[in-house]
Amino acid sequence: MSSFITLGRERMDFSTNHELALQRYLDFHSVSDAQVVNTKSFHDALERVRCGDVDHLLVNAVHPVADSIIGKHFREVFIIDAFITPSRPICIATRKDRRPAKIIGVLHPSTTTYTDLSRWEKHILCSTGSLLTIYNGLLKGEYDSGLIYKELAK
Repeated sequence: MSSFITLGRERMDFSTNHELALQRYLDFHSVSDAQVVNTKSFHDALERVRCGDVDHLLVNAVHPVADSIIGKHFREVFIIDAFITPSRPICIATRKDRRPAKIIGVLHPSTTTYTDLSRWEKHILCSTGSLLTIYNGLLKGEYDSGLIYKELAK
């Protein structure tokens, strides 16, 4: 049985884009018996592949650390496949009690350039976590708007 590692869940009821891509990859290749390991860091994942704890690492090419993960150890860890799949739709959600919205939270640098942020006076650039981190901050009132998974918007 092969093992695969990728960025994983912050919430058990909602998977990340990385998990979604991995599941689609496994389905595409009809792999039903793979062991899936989740991690919070691609650097941790790479070390686990290098030391033989897991067999494969799925890295979404648009992730901001993809180039350093792939480039830093290119003589030891090799790209063996490429797979294109849609990701979860995202949107800008704004709290009803904060209009007009002045502060937006975005995952940086992953999603900072996905949209024009000029209409917000202040940008909270969250450099750790995932879009779920932005969603949780939006719920807590840390900002008025947030770039989040569309299915989480209410």
